[in-house]
Amino acid sequence: MNSRRKREGPRGCILKQLTGRSPVDTAFMLEVATQDEVSDVKMFYAIGTQRGGTNVVDWTKMGGASLEVPRSLPGGIPLHWTVKAGNSEGLFAYTHCHLDTFDSTVPDGRVDPSYAYSSHPNKLSGTVVVFDDSPLS
Repeated sequence: MNSRRKREGPRGCILKQLTGRSPVDTAFMLEVATQDEVSDVKMFYAIGTQRGGTNVVDWTKMGGASLEVPRSLPGGIPLHWTVKAGNSEGLFAYTHCHLDTFDSTVPDGRVDPSYAYSSHPNKLSGTVVVFDDSPLS
C-alpha cells in the first residue's frame, strides 16, 4: 500500500528588531525553518502593512534560513513579513510573522539643572532624563 502523509515541522518564523542600534541604523533579524529532502529551497521575504502585503518591501531573496538586515522601515504601525520558500518543482510554501511596531524614532529627553545658578564658570551639574515611547518586543 502506497500512502502519502503530511510531514510536520516547525511552523512560522522568528522575527525581532535588533536592540542597541542607532535609530538611524535600525535592523531586524528573521529566521525561518525549511527542509526539502529532494531539491534546493530558495526563500524570499516581503514586508507590508497588512498580512501578505508587499507595499513596504517587495519580494527580496534570502541568502539562508537566518538573516540580519540593516534597514530603515516605517515606525509606529504594525508590519507584516511574508516568507515564501520554493523548491525546484516551482511549488511554494508561505509563512507569516509580524511586529506590532518598528521603532525608528530618536528618543526624546531633557536636562534638568541641579542649581539655578553656579559660581563656578567651568562646572555645571544636572540630570539627564531620556524618554522612549516604543518598547521593543
